[in-house]
Amino acid sequence: MAMGYDDDESSIENGVNASFNDSYYYSNESFVEEEWGHVSAGNLPPPFPRPTAVVFTKVAAFLLNIIVTIIGNGIVITIIIRNKNKNMRSATYYYLMNLAIADLIVACFSEWTLLATLLKEGSWPFGAFMCKFSTFIQGVSVHVSILTLMVVAGDRYIAILHPIKSRVVKRNAWLVIAVVWLFSTAINIPLVIYYHYLEHTWPNGEIRKYCFEHWGIIGQLQWKLAKEMYTLTVFVCVYVVPLVLMSVAYVRIGMTLSYRSISGPGVSIKATISVQDKARKKVVKMMLVVVITFALCWLPYHIYNLYAHFRGFKSDWDIFTFIIWLGYANSAMNPFIYCGFNENFRRGFRDAFTGRWCRKQTSHHKFPTGATTKSVTTTMFTHSDHIDPTSMESML
Repeated sequence: MAMGYDDDESSIENGVNASFNDSYYYSNESFVEEEWGHVSAGNLPPPFPRPTAVVFTKVAAFLLNIIVTIIGNGIVITIIIRNKNKNMRSATYYYLMNLAIADLIVACFSEWTLLATLLKEGSWPFGAFMCKFSTFIQGVSVHVSILTLMVVAGDRYIAILHPIKSRVVKRNAWLVIAVVWLFSTAINIPLVIYYHYLEHTWPNGEIRKYCFEHWGIIGQLQWKLAKEMYTLTVFVCVYVVPLVLMSVAYVRIGMTLSYRSISGPGVSIKATISVQDKARKKVVKMMLVVVITFALCWLPYHIYNLYAHFRGFKSDWDIFTFIIWLGYANSAMNPFIYCGFNENFRRGFRDAFTGRWCRKQTSHHKFPTGATTKSVTTTMFTHSDHIDPTSMESML
């Protein structure tokens, strides 16, 4: 039986079961009735939506998102792991793989559970464990994504403006990735504590299961303040600050590359610098598109979340469905962006969809037998159009 504090600090009404001890929380039962009962008269449960064109559209949109995200990011991870090219054994590619893993986790553990909840107007069918885990892992993965993008911006900044230090940074790539995951996990621990699973019996005898966020600390005023402060802190620390830092980094990178293009060194070295800077510019453009896409896809969610917490308006399920779908769609877009800018990924996706992965791979970059170092070097810089412009080796 669920316990809680009402006006006279007594137990809540009989017939309500909860899977947790909420004796110190502020009336979880009242919270459920206020949050979901407002849509129907007499504190009755909200009706489940009927199978309509709107419901079909929601299901189709989320399923398409999930399928594209899993296939696209799965191929990205496989390309990086399978590729023997040493250019893909660099820190930037490892960061991109980390980003793909985070996107994959969102699709596998959070997106489909939210879809089922939205279709049932907030009723949660997956039990207590998934209530906490699904929300927690979504927060961790989204924060890993933006922090990884910030790390990539820092990696490009150091490689271009401080190339001597870049080799030290490359050796610590896995340590940086571990720190990103640890920080993202720590900042989402409150979600594990303050997300609750509750089986609620409505006055008409119907039992429904809910998963909701409730910061019941001492009294109603305190939990609302704590929830607002946490929401604002997350918004600033893992959205605003990373975007500001990335903007500064990419502006400095752009200024540096533009300056080099108009005031490079002597003629004999200028061609080599030009090829390298062309590669760097293309990678910077790719990462800028990834960052801008992430910012635009998740901005409506953050605005909606802040407005809901600070103004306390009731959620509109159709609006929220589109907003959260747009955020999830970002995970499906990244593989397309990689293919648009990077020949390694284009070739990898081509191989995946044409079945070449199933056949024995042969090296595409063998030098002719007996070729001297001089002839190889001449060939590389004479036929610069054959150099992968996004090769991480050529950017250092």
